[in-house]
Amino acid sequence: MTERESFERQIGRKIEAIRKIYEIKPDVLCQKTGISRKKLESYEKGEEPITLTHLYKITSVFNLSLCYFLKDW
Repeated sequence: MTERESFERQIGRKIEAIRKIYEIKPDVLCQKTGISRKKLESYEKGEEPITLTHLYKITSVFNLSLCYFLKDW
């Protein structure tokens, strides 16, 4: 496992966890952010690196800072 893969998986797990804590279904998050369902699933699984723009849109929905997702790095 490369460091990048580990980072992507960690970010994806955090996105999925915070979405579940706030009880927001994937489709609702996609609608609020303009991110496609396929892309969100890819991010949550850690299959694809998330763009800073998309991460910012997600943090805005939950009123979190980017630091929440990046603090372990």
